[in-house]
Amino acid sequence: MKHANETYDSWEKLDDKMAYYIEHDELEKVKTALTAIKSYVEVEEYNQSVESIDKCIYILEHIKESEKLSLDNIF
Repeated sequence: MKHANETYDSWEKLDDKMAYYIEHDELEKVKTALTAIKSYVEVEEYNQSVESIDKCIYILEHIKESEKLSLDNIF
């Protein structure tokens, strides 16, 4: 639970700054996944929390790829 809270708090600090550069929908998806992780850990549904972690990682990788400067993203 400690790690889930620390991760969520870290994301809250970054969220405002990243909102200037990244689509709000994508940031909201990450925040929703992090909230789900906290909730599932709190009620000890660890299988569901692992699924939410995987979903969060997928979304973050998608953001990274879509925001990366490359020829595919320019054209």
